[in-house]
Amino acid sequence: QVPHLLAPFSGLENVTAAQYLAGMPEDAARARRLLEMLGVGHRASARAHQMSRGEQQRVTYFLRLEPPEPGVMKRPPRPAHAPRAST
Repeated sequence: QVPHLLAPFSGLENVTAAQYLAGMPEDAARARRLLEMLGVGHRASARAHQMSRGEQQRVTYFLRLEPPEPGVMKRPPRPAHAPRAST
């Protein structure tokens, strides 16, 4: 699994950008708490290339822990007639 972070941004900036893109209010204090909870709070100011792959992955877990507000969709709904992706 390859983490997808915005390279010129810090870990904290990546999380707040994700909040914004998900339609959530940007909350740096909450983002810091979640980074601490994931064990990468000490890397909040590090850029993506300065983090290990594991640290990058933990930063990207943010949206799994912090889903968007109700009514905000992360992706468009799948039409009823569209086939499901096989796993």
